[in-house]
Amino acid sequence: ATGGDIALMVPRRVGVIANTWNVCHYLAEPDEIVVQLDGDDQLAHSSVLSALAYRYQHGHPDVWMPYGSYSNDAESRNPDGSDPRGLTNLVPADDHTRRAGWRSSHLRTWKAWLFRKIPRATLIDPLGVWIDAAPDLATTWPMLEMAGPAHARYIHDILYLYNGTNPLSESRSKPDRARATRDWLQAQPPYRPLAGPDDDPRREEL
Repeated sequence: ATGGDIALMVPRRVGVIANTWNVCHYLAEPDEIVVQLDGDDQLAHSSVLSALAYRYQHGHPDVWMPYGSYSNDAESRNPDGSDPRGLTNLVPADDHTRRAGWRSSHLRTWKAWLFRKIPRATLIDPLGVWIDAAPDLATTWPMLEMAGPAHARYIHDILYLYNGTNPLSESRSKPDRARATRDWLQAQPPYRPLAGPDDDPRREEL
């Protein structure tokens, strides 16, 4: 991970959640913007970061977490030439929680302080280690819920190109664990929207 002239070199594989935790808690300033790009994917064009910066600073100055949109790899996901747009879609304003299902995928970006609001214990799986199957759900659902419809914004423009052919992806290398982790995460109580950066995270009662 890089930020300006700072580089985080990880001597051993610890997983995406541990890496993201370290970046957001120890490298990024609370109000800095984090953009997550998987190593086997790519940004859709050279102006993606400029477009994001504009949305944060001018288009939606109250946004904490934009999300979307991405295009699937045409060969692996859309062999018939159909719409290449991925599953990211507008999350219903009346249910901005994990109950609405998984809609807020790539491009994943947020303000560092929002990620810091996720309790560490909720990112640990039942075996006591960092979640390594469905890690995007484990971090995105809490932030989407805490941001709420007032501070999360759907981006219809395609900003991200997703590689669906990687055999090491969770959905391909450990599909059963990924499904089980997804079901376990979705069964957890959602978070209430935060009033601001100084608010404490609270879950809803089921």
